Amino acid sequence: MQYLFKNRRQKRHHFSYFLPAATVVLCVIITNIFSGPGALLYPLAALIWAALTYRLFSMTLINAFVTILTYYSLTQFYATTHDTLADSTIYISLRIGLFMLALSPLILCIISQNRNELFKRVLYLANHDSLTHTMNRHFFFQKGEYLLQYANRMEFSVIMLDIDHFKRLNDDFGHHVGDKVLQHFAEIIRCNLRAEDLFARIGGEEFVLLLWNTEPFEAQDIAERIRKRVEKTPMHQSDGSDLYITVSVGITHQNEPQSQDLQHLINIADQALYQAKHRGRNQVVLAS
Repeated sequence: MQYLFKNRRQKRHHFSYFLPAATVVLCVIITNIFSGPGALLYPLAALIWAALTYRLFSMTLINAFVTILTYYSLTQFYATTHDTLADSTIYISLRIGLFMLALSPLILCIISQNRNELFKRVLYLANHDSLTHTMNRHFFFQKGEYLLQYANRMEFSVIMLDIDHFKRLNDDFGHHVGDKVLQHFAEIIRCNLRAEDLFARIGGEEFVLLLWNTEPFEAQDIAERIRKRVEKTPMHQSDGSDLYITVSVGITHQNEPQSQDLQHLINIADQALYQAKHRGRNQVVLAS
């Protein structure tokens, strides 16, 4: 079902993506059918639409196509309706007009691309932790609750992870080393996840995972693999020494997505995490 909805969305996207180009072609055809002084502006609205849709290279090709055909159409019109005495003035005016017609959409396309890139950057910064580049708490809950709402009989697991003795590490080595530890830890976790898994930093040294389509034993295997990888992978410091860390992990599993909200499941996983801490740390505990 999810694949079907995704496939339909992709088809609608492909159709709407080619609409501006099709409109430009239609306007050029109309220019050749109804030639006249006003024909120069026929493609303008379609070119603006295309400039807001396509990348600069594609827009340049479209502009070249429109300019050549419009110039041909209008020169044919003026060649049959004006005497040769005025031709030079008319053609100069026509060329300047076509130049402005081609230049304006290109400028708009560049502005639109810069705006879109800026928007993506701002959106990324708003939804991700700037230090570890994981999801932040707000974005994790937003996306997680959405997936829980529309999940249909899908099993999933929530995993809480907490770096052991992180406060002592900050006190002994300084906060700059603590920041590097967080980045090192996040990179290890990221390398052991699938593309569809959600990964967020929700506290100082606390992280959370949301794993889809996982049985309890699978979630436990993933958590244990992460724990071992964290324990055995040193962080290389600038002075040449290696720093080793460990992590405590709590897991809860859910096979009825709509029965409990995400915060409640995180609380259960958090309780399992504290059990791992009390048992000596560097352990994985599955909530009963």
